[in-house]
Amino acid sequence: MLGQPHPADRTIAQQEFAYIGAYLVDAGYEVYLASWETRPGYTMRAEVAADQCLAPQIAAVAGRDRDGKVLLVAHSMGGVVSRAYIEGTLDPPVEALITLGTPHVGVNFASLIKAILLLNPGTSLLVDQLCASDPGLCQLGSDQMLLFNTVYCPSGVPYLFVGGYGGPFYMAFLNFTEGRNDGIVGYRSGVGYLYNPLSDIPFIGRPLRHDALIVSGGDITRRFTNAAHVSFFETGTKRWFFADASTKSCVKDFVEGIERGSTSYRDTCPSYSRPPSLLAAEQSPVSFTPVVATTLMAGQTFTAPIVLDGNASEILLGWNDGDLVLTLIAPDGRAITPANLAQELPGSVYLIDPVNGLISYRLANPPAGEWTAVVTAGPATTTAEVTLVAAMQSLLQLFLDLPSSVAIGEPFTLTARLAQAATPAEATAVSASLLTPQGVQTVELVRTAAGEYRGQLIAPAAAGSYVVSVSASGATFSRQLRCSRCALPVSNGVAIRRRPLLIGMGMASTSGCRSARHTKSLLLTSMR
Repeated sequence: MLGQPHPADRTIAQQEFAYIGAYLVDAGYEVYLASWETRPGYTMRAEVAADQCLAPQIAAVAGRDRDGKVLLVAHSMGGVVSRAYIEGTLDPPVEALITLGTPHVGVNFASLIKAILLLNPGTSLLVDQLCASDPGLCQLGSDQMLLFNTVYCPSGVPYLFVGGYGGPFYMAFLNFTEGRNDGIVGYRSGVGYLYNPLSDIPFIGRPLRHDALIVSGGDITRRFTNAAHVSFFETGTKRWFFADASTKSCVKDFVEGIERGSTSYRDTCPSYSRPPSLLAAEQSPVSFTPVVATTLMAGQTFTAPIVLDGNASEILLGWNDGDLVLTLIAPDGRAITPANLAQELPGSVYLIDPVNGLISYRLANPPAGEWTAVVTAGPATTTAEVTLVAAMQSLLQLFLDLPSSVAIGEPFTLTARLAQAATPAEATAVSASLLTPQGVQTVELVRTAAGEYRGQLIAPAAAGSYVVSVSASGATFSRQLRCSRCALPVSNGVAIRRRPLLIGMGMASTSGCRSARHTKSLLLTSMR
């Protein structure tokens, strides 16, 4: 059964979409929520959501408008779904589209995986199967969204893209891969640019100069505000998009320009047309240590080794129940705690978000070597799923080369490369794994040249996209890389034209168009 758009009075509009929802009602719009059912572990492809969910709900509303069109206001991946509908429909009944925090150019896949694990401890198996079980969410990866943008292109419908840079202080590794961000999506991706780290080096000119404009053409207005992706990322004066006064101002100016029937909407909130100032420290590539996951009950302690190579690092702990304490033991035996961190490692910062279950140690110039993380569950803990990972600014990078496609059940060769800048680096052990519905495949890779390691895996028995994980370790380092391009894809030999797209940004996913308790929503509006 296809869902119906839900009428929203001012109370509901404000409850769901804060300032912007209330403003649209006050401005004389009839506001509707377009929704689709959600459940953990599966996200429908966006062209399916656009065709089966969004299209009929727009049709149900557009006929009530004086000009037969609706205004779409979309948050996060709802913006990509909206683009799929608009750009895949001949003469769509849409007056304009406003996207807030939409990853138009995707999110670095390795960072996305870590964010999912930290915000949803206990989902490691689900993440390892992500591309097979949740193809929509898998397509959040930057490489998949680049493919999306070769299929879908803006046309004549006016767009307002608003990117945010008000993300929380924890999960700073997103700064390394996305630049400034809203806590999930880089502000560049939010306005259609592909991030190039060079643009964060000071004194080279205006930001975005070295970034690649991916979403071009059409009629697009691009703006930046100090907004956070979701409400639980709010800190200090930073608010999520719908409760952010600057974002509301931009939306208001744009909507009023559209209603005047002129091109004045292109001059929407000009003071927010320049990108924000950048952080000089965000200049290096990011590497991750292997993810460690476990379960703790009150009074239990867990220890895990973490190998750091002396560069700026962030050690992150995520949990979903009770109260946890994280202590670090440096290679020389010193215990590093929140109380003595600033004294022992000047310039370092400890952050805790007890509501969302996140701890971050941001370490400036930590001693290289094997650290030990000591996690203790407090008395308020019943059963806590725990995720631990470290991110490092480092020129020591792990890469993975895969075939562009592979047939069902066929062996394929993968090559891992380890390099320090442009110089090959050596590892003592390199392995790769592929998790499929039939089980986990693991292979030890063999050194074939300086910094190069190869091995073979067997393609799964079902067509689809799969995640490969590769790990490398040495005396002074440990690295892990998960690759989304095992969107190999595994093929049954039948050519299928696909329109890759995503829906439902965040941890919730989508499975249908029925009304449900857990839904993702878009604002559908029409003038009275």
